[in-house]
Amino acid sequence: MLLLIFGIILYAVTVHDILKTTLSMEGGGWLTNHFSKFLWKVSFLASRKKGDSKLLGKTGYLILTGIIILWVALLWSSFCLVLFSDPGSVVTSANKTAVQGVEKLYFAGYTISTLGSGEYIAGNDFWRIITNVFSFTGLVLLTMSVTYFVPLLQAVIDQQKLAVQISCYGRTPQEMIINAYDGEHYQGLTANASDLTLSLIKHTQNHKAYPVIHYFHNSDKRFNIILELSKMHECFVILENLMDDQYQPAENELRSLKVAFENYFKIITEITDAKDQATNEAPKIKTDLLLEQNFISRKKNLPDLHSRKVFSKLVENDGWGWNDIQGSDAS
Repeated sequence: MLLLIFGIILYAVTVHDILKTTLSMEGGGWLTNHFSKFLWKVSFLASRKKGDSKLLGKTGYLILTGIIILWVALLWSSFCLVLFSDPGSVVTSANKTAVQGVEKLYFAGYTISTLGSGEYIAGNDFWRIITNVFSFTGLVLLTMSVTYFVPLLQAVIDQQKLAVQISCYGRTPQEMIINAYDGEHYQGLTANASDLTLSLIKHTQNHKAYPVIHYFHNSDKRFNIILELSKMHECFVILENLMDDQYQPAENELRSLKVAFENYFKIITEITDAKDQATNEAPKIKTDLLLEQNFISRKKNLPDLHSRKVFSKLVENDGWGWNDIQGSDAS
């Protein structure tokens, strides 16, 4: 009886996790999320916490494969527990002799995979119904996997496109500001920034629907999404807080980007532990190039922004350092 209860509980938990992950569009199931975090941490440690590691660059695809294996293993295990609760649950098709051990594992496996082998069959009508339930669940698992992974991989492509889009503005936050300034507006960063803002909003919503894309790491720091978003956020912080009055963008020019970042922080802190880990002092901000070109006439005190601490932790947890954003030591 205990085996039957444990099997039913494991089946219910597994199905709930699959449905939550593939259909809810509100993030992955508890098992899937924690399993993904575990695999990332293992890969991160194996790569010695280096962002340019080739292993980290492949971790996202390894996690996707691991999720499928996890779902199959849990479903298979739950069916095995249920079958082992009754000695007569599975019999041979030839002489109706009850089978045990490996034969039941085999029966559970080919039932879930919907192969339909006829060597063994359910022992009675009750077990025929149970077998049908697990067979249909296996079929749904295969279908759900396809419908989940295809748009997820498209979200990974969109994530990479956003990283490339931001990188086109410059290699550092200061360069991005100087390159965007046309004498009146910061083209693309603030004025006419609808494309950039919409791309960030889409990236954020993809994170909400498919949290696993956070683990699709680009080992090329020129196009790494965490680094590029950190650079763009640093630009926003400088424009909003440090620029001289004549170079200060109008408040309405910053509004759309500010809202987009607020939405991003809301989602990313739900997916990762960066918010809770971001307890240290925020990194210093580098403004020497802007001072040289008179965008800033004097150094100003920057507010203690928790968002910068969060980005600093995200960068660290992705295997990089703040110098990868600023170009050299901040001053």
